[in-house]
Amino acid sequence: MPRTLPRPGTIRRVAGWGDDPVLEELRSLLGDGWVPVAVVETREADTVTVERDGERRDLRSDHIAFHRFVEGIKEDHPGIARR
Repeated sequence: MPRTLPRPGTIRRVAGWGDDPVLEELRSLLGDGWVPVAVVETREADTVTVERDGERRDLRSDHIAFHRFVEGIKEDHPGIARR
């Protein structure tokens, strides 16, 4: 039996597929001197708080690549706050 493709518009987007703009933003901020100060991991998404010059930003994503990057942050910063 030949395999058929789903009709356009019937495929649901799933976190973890394709590029993650939040991960790219996090990488950019870290490259600009922002420092990760806290990590929150939940079943729904991960959040990284970064800080520079007293300003803080939270970046949150449910993308698998973001989660893996967060794992690396925790390894590189063993004393990072975990909420």
